[in-house]
Amino acid sequence: MKGAKKYWILAMLFGLAATVLAYRYIEGVKARYEPKNLVQVAIAATDIPKNSIITREMVKLELVPAQFAHPAAVRDLDKVVGRVAASYIVAGEEILSAKIISDAEKSNKLAYAVPRGKRAVSVPVNAVSGVSGLVRPGDRVDVIATVELASGQENVAVTSFILQDVEVLAVDQNLDETKPVPAGKEEAAMAKTVTLAVTPEEARPLVLASERGSIRLALRAPADHDRVSLAPLRLVDIVGGQ
Repeated sequence: MKGAKKYWILAMLFGLAATVLAYRYIEGVKARYEPKNLVQVAIAATDIPKNSIITREMVKLELVPAQFAHPAAVRDLDKVVGRVAASYIVAGEEILSAKIISDAEKSNKLAYAVPRGKRAVSVPVNAVSGVSGLVRPGDRVDVIATVELASGQENVAVTSFILQDVEVLAVDQNLDETKPVPAGKEEAAMAKTVTLAVTPEEARPLVLASERGSIRLALRAPADHDRVSLAPLRLVDIVGGQ
């Protein structure tokens, strides 16, 4: 038994040595025949529909010979993930920079600025209702509506907060909050419309109030997302009458 154990140990050592030598040989063959000018490119792991947001599962990185890589192929997944596909991309296709929407293109197209699940709704404003023209894209506002309700033989004006903490997507046709005012035009014309990002449920009272009453925007502080609960106010409530 002692002799057999010795032979088993030797067999294991020889087997391990053969495995190491085989591995080194295979790696040497790969290094000999593998191209040396490989580059990394982003490849579509699945079909990517047009106008869809590209997720990490949809893409992968692959090494390809430099002479076969498209010059416009994206080389970094961080420049792909989270972007919007500008056209249909087939699985296995190199992802070209022209097939994804850039940040510059998104900033010039309102549809890409609308948050998921919301809608862009424009409302008319003037110097008073639009906070003296000081509202900018990216600001958040409350919407206060005043409407007249029939009460007996007369109409009663009622004012109420109908929406709170709503994002401003655009002012007139300006979608960029960092866009500088052109030289010599510091006193720009007052905005005529403000476009808000609202849910379908919020869109209904917003449109109804702007069509059948009047609305006013109340600008919020950037870090203030608190909501208030206030009952609708009548003119008689201000003077304390019955």
